Amino acid sequence: MPATVTLPFDEYQQMRDSNAGMISTIEKLQAELVAGKFDASEGQVRQLHDAFRAALEIVGYAIANLSPEVNKRWPFGALRTLAAGVRALPTCSPHDLEFASEMDKFAVECESWEFKRKTTPERYVPDPVAPPPLAVINAAARARDVDDELARVTSSQLDESV
Repeated sequence: MPATVTLPFDEYQQMRDSNAGMISTIEKLQAELVAGKFDASEGQVRQLHDAFRAALEIVGYAIANLSPEVNKRWPFGALRTLAAGVRALPTCSPHDLEFASEMDKFAVECESWEFKRKTTPERYVPDPVAPPPLAVINAAARARDVDDELARVTSSQLDESV
């Protein structure tokens, strides 16, 4: 059976502000605790952590600027692995958790684009370096022949009319 509590609005606001302050304090203390663990650890662990953080910055830039519609073969499996690694970080913040879920969403989008590419037949785009297929050469020759014949007939008709 639900209970109802009546209290003045000022008191409610004060309780909400106090709660927000406590949450902020807890997050700061957790960050200090983790920072203390890393400061006490050897230099190699700290370097690996810093390298991972730098990699996250690069991945964020790549996600923002390299859309899967245009860029083929996005490594979406590695992106999912990285998102799992972010969640396992001892210094994982709420912002990091949000970024990890964005990486997962982006990986799903990349995977769907790769599936579309695999299931949709590609149209022929000529390679400027490779020789064109025989069908393209034959079609171009037929078009040239038609143009030559049209030019010959047109010039002969002009000659007869003069």
